[in-house]
Amino acid sequence: MQARILGSLQLEEGGRRIPMGGVRQRAVFVSLLLRANEVVPSEQLLMDLWGEDSPPSAANSLQAAISRLRRVLPRGRLITEASGYLLRIFPEELDVSQFGQLVSEGREALTAGAAEQAARTLRQALSLWQGPALADFRYEPFAQAEIVRLEELHLTCLEERIEADLALGLASVLVAELWLSTAMAGRPKRSRSTASSGACCGTSWAWSRRRSSVSSRRPSCGRTRWPRRCRPRRENPWRVDPSLSSAFCCGWRPTQACHWIRRRTKSSTSRQFMA
Repeated sequence: MQARILGSLQLEEGGRRIPMGGVRQRAVFVSLLLRANEVVPSEQLLMDLWGEDSPPSAANSLQAAISRLRRVLPRGRLITEASGYLLRIFPEELDVSQFGQLVSEGREALTAGAAEQAARTLRQALSLWQGPALADFRYEPFAQAEIVRLEELHLTCLEERIEADLALGLASVLVAELWLSTAMAGRPKRSRSTASSGACCGTSWAWSRRRSSVSSRRPSCGRTRWPRRCRPRRENPWRVDPSLSSAFCCGWRPTQACHWIRRRTKSSTSRQFMA
């Protein structure tokens, strides 16, 4: 069995997609999946699905959803305990576990100075993302903490992959990647180019996610306190996404970003030569 939540919810068994049913049944499965191999009390499931003001019929509806899940899941996966329910799943069957393992391996390789291996491993980790984490449950309260954790880990993985590419002297590739992602930001229907952009950076939506996370940290009112050199422009005719580390977090133009990447590459090369 393979479960994927790095994007829309998908469940497969032997190459065949398992239909997950309605919204309530899918929400019960995700709530159990986020606490895989742990007994989840029935009260917690009721809280996740209906909140504090659950109707009197909520308990019966939960039992019905559990029964339907037990019919579609492989035998022995959904276990009923005295205090709740347990979903049994192995780490290699969940894309989140695979992603975390690859990020750890890539980080260790980057720390050890194996930039090529780190870049390859981190790219493999980013390729697991098919869209925003838990895309079908982005507005459900029970999924918010996990969504924030996964998106922060995704941004960290993207930044470390960029650091590995810079150590390999791939500044020109990073600039081309940025331009391709920027050009496709306003053309979501161009699936071929969007797929190419996703192959370069893991997922094309990551650039806009980085931009939104940076924008949320800007002062909401009053005079900004950005340094003069890094102060965002009121007009950005270049439409550059602020993605590549600090160079693009300040609204720089592409020419400034290119100079920053070249200086960064030269400095990292000099440190390697001095070492």
